[in-house]
Amino acid sequence: MGSGTVEEMREWVEYMTSDSNSTLAQMRRMNGREKPWRVKYFGVGNENWGCGGNMTAEYYSDLYLRYATYVRNFSGNRITKVANGPSGRDVPFMDTLVRNAHRQADAFSMHYYVLPGADWNAKGDALNFPESEWFSVMQQTYQVEDLIKDYIAILDEVDPNRRLDLYVDEWGTWYDQAPDAPSALYQQNTIRDAVSAALFFHIFHEHADRITMGNIAQVVNVLQAMILTRDDRMLLTPTYHVFEMYKIHQGAKHIPLDVNSPAYTCTTANEPPTNPSASFKTDANSDKSWSNQVDAISASASLTAEGMINVSLVNASPTESYLVELAFEGLDLTKANGRVLSAERIDAHNTFDDPEAVQPQVIRNLMTVANTIQITIPPASVSAVTAH
Repeated sequence: MGSGTVEEMREWVEYMTSDSNSTLAQMRRMNGREKPWRVKYFGVGNENWGCGGNMTAEYYSDLYLRYATYVRNFSGNRITKVANGPSGRDVPFMDTLVRNAHRQADAFSMHYYVLPGADWNAKGDALNFPESEWFSVMQQTYQVEDLIKDYIAILDEVDPNRRLDLYVDEWGTWYDQAPDAPSALYQQNTIRDAVSAALFFHIFHEHADRITMGNIAQVVNVLQAMILTRDDRMLLTPTYHVFEMYKIHQGAKHIPLDVNSPAYTCTTANEPPTNPSASFKTDANSDKSWSNQVDAISASASLTAEGMINVSLVNASPTESYLVELAFEGLDLTKANGRVLSAERIDAHNTFDDPEAVQPQVIRNLMTVANTIQITIPPASVSAVTAH
């Protein structure tokens, strides 16, 4: 939408998905693809408020209606049309977009990046950072929930029948480029990133009735990647391990939890900048009731069709361990097992010389008593427990 025509976009959709004998379908076959692709999702534009065209919400929503009209279904392919919402906190943009474009959309997306410094010109380092920047990452990660609630409230008002979905289709941490980085968006990945990713997951779980897609921005070698490569070597990052550990929740039913958490207080936390980058808008930048406290403990639970209970736990405090007791009314638990991802340093990470420095370990201090699970979770950690 930033540089192409409606006709060009319509032709790409036909080229990819049509099984007819049209000129474009025949061109695809000549180029080596006999059968059409099944394209399920189509983002009509991307970051149109910035690098995708520097458009206003009014202009983009009008343009979206024009372009989306020509995103057509060919040969039985059914496309989910996605309107690209704002980055960070921009409730007016999302409100205008949803109200103007909802009849031609199936979903609305949002982007949310966490920067320790909350300033694109001084984002912070991926390694060797102070506790104040650890805290900033946790604080800004938690704050995405308030933003999600604001966006869902807009959808609920415009779409009470809940046809429309919310996609958080870019999220993650973003740091300054290191001097030895092989590319501009390459960054190391620490236990801090793993804890932040787990907090994101818990927030997505709480709103899974509207959030049906949540994509970390990149997978390999870019931003909060799950995999880093160098020449013929590869390593798995702490964030990868969180993704792997949280597979226990896939396909399960969300169990609401009442969490009573102690506060994690950072005495060295920096207040939000008074003149942040206009393109990065979060509660950390706009909320006058700034605090140097967040919940230390976050938890999420699910129930499988086979009756297994899965619980994931995050300890956002980098200094304190906690004894956690999980009580499930009406159940009699007999067995539990789990793994924990933790590290002694808040910037602990895997390297090509030591690719398994940070990896999940079996939990040794897990107990079940009647309907409760008792577990001591270490500082700066993510745990995943299964019980029955």
